[in-house]
Amino acid sequence: MRDLTHSDPLQAALVTELRKTEALLSLAASTESGRTCGAEITALPDLGLANNIQRMLGGFFTGGLYRWETDVPIVPIDATVNVCSVSLHKLSDPPEDEDEFLAWVARGIAVGDSETSYDWNFDRGNHFISVVETGTDSRYLMRGHYLLMHSSACEFKKQRNGLYPTPNNWYAGDVRAVSIGDKQLRYISGSPAEKFHELARSLVQFNEFRHEVFARLIADAQYEFSVKTVPHYGMPDASSVAVGCQWIAPEDEWAFLLTQPDRDVYCVASGDLLGDPEGNWRISPHGLGNTTADRVTLESDFVAVGSERFGLGDELSAAPNVHVRDLDEIDVERDYLRASGSDRLATLTPLFSYYGRRPMLTTDSKRSEG
Repeated sequence: MRDLTHSDPLQAALVTELRKTEALLSLAASTESGRTCGAEITALPDLGLANNIQRMLGGFFTGGLYRWETDVPIVPIDATVNVCSVSLHKLSDPPEDEDEFLAWVARGIAVGDSETSYDWNFDRGNHFISVVETGTDSRYLMRGHYLLMHSSACEFKKQRNGLYPTPNNWYAGDVRAVSIGDKQLRYISGSPAEKFHELARSLVQFNEFRHEVFARLIADAQYEFSVKTVPHYGMPDASSVAVGCQWIAPEDEWAFLLTQPDRDVYCVASGDLLGDPEGNWRISPHGLGNTTADRVTLESDFVAVGSERFGLGDELSAAPNVHVRDLDEIDVERDYLRASGSDRLATLTPLFSYYGRRPMLTTDSKRSEG
C-alpha cells in the first residue's frame, strides 16, 4: 500500500478499507495464477468518496490506482470500469455572454442528438463544460480562451456491450468471487478479462474523439484545435484500474487538477509518481476528492452517511453533506502537488460553465446515466 493522502479522518478510514481490497486483489490473482501474487493500491492525495455506491461496496474509492500481479488476466468488476477524461480545446474567440454560451451548448446537444450516435452526459455527476481563459503564455499553453470538458464514454457503461457489472451484460455468466472475512471481491478472468481490457483500452481513444466531436459542435466556427485529453478513469494496462487517477505517458509533461465548480482549474506538471513498474506511464491526482464530516459506514448492501442510507441504485450525490473538498480550506501546493511531485504550470479561470448541479438549459435532448 502506498498512502499519499493527507490523512484526514475520512481518508484514514478509507485507507483501512483499501487494505482489505488490496488483500482481496492479491487473493484473486493468486487463486487464478496458482501461485502467490502481489497487489498494491496507491491512495492519492484526493482519495475520497465515490458517487457510485456499487464501486464503494466493492472496495474501490475515487483517487486510487489499483494494481495486481497475475499470470492469468483478471479484472475486478466492482471497480465499475469505464473511461472518463478531461479535454482542452483552443477557441479563436469566446462567447460574448452566458446566453451565447448556453446557445453553444444547446447547439451541441441538438446536433449531437441528430447527427451522431453519442449520448450527451456533460450534465451528469461531476461532468461539465466550461469556457476558460489563461492570461499568460507558457511553454505548455498559449494565452487565450479554451473549451474545457469532462465526461465519460457512457455509450459503453450499463448497456449489454458495456463494462459495468449489470445482471445481463456480456460477461455476467463469467463472474467469480473471493472472500476474506465478510469482504468479497468479484472478478472475471482469462479470455473475458482479456476482452474487457481490450475494450477498456479502446475507449481511451474513443472518448478522446468523442470529446473532440462535441467540442467542434459546441464551438462551431470558434473551434481551433484540440490541445490535450487526459483520462483519469479506466485501465492503464491489463493489470491495473485507475479510479479518478490520471495516467500519462513518460514524455507527457502536464495534466489537469480539477478543483470546485466555477473555480480555477490548474495545469500541473505530471510529476514523478510511478504508476507502471516498467515506466510506461505515471499517475497524477485528478481533483480534490469528495469528503464529508459525517460518519461513513460500509455494509454489505448499503453505504451510510450519517443517518442516511444509500443502496446499489442510489448515487452519493444525493447526500447533502457530501461535497468536494473546499479549495479555501486545504493547502493544494502541499497536500496535492508536492505530495505527487507536481508543480502548478498554468491556471484556467472559468468564464461560463454548464454542469448537472447548475441546470441552466431546457431541452428535449436524450439524457444518459453516465
